[in-house]
Amino acid sequence: MQGVFMLLADKYQSLPADLQKEAIDFIDFLFETRVKKKNLQGNRPCGLAKGEITINKEFYKPMTDEELCVWGIE
Repeated sequence: MQGVFMLLADKYQSLPADLQKEAIDFIDFLFETRVKKKNLQGNRPCGLAKGEITINKEFYKPMTDEELCVWGIE
């Protein structure tokens, strides 16, 4: 793993200053969009939306033959 860090450090140092800044910005972007989002997914408590979601009473009503045909079931 240390070899990877050395390789990255060498490549980073060989970049001009403006591209070094852009490389840092890109790494920050990756961290914000991928790493933090992945870490947050496991920390959500159960029942967070309890009472916020309702199911229409019609949901449990059997579908008519016409509705079944529209969905390609019969």
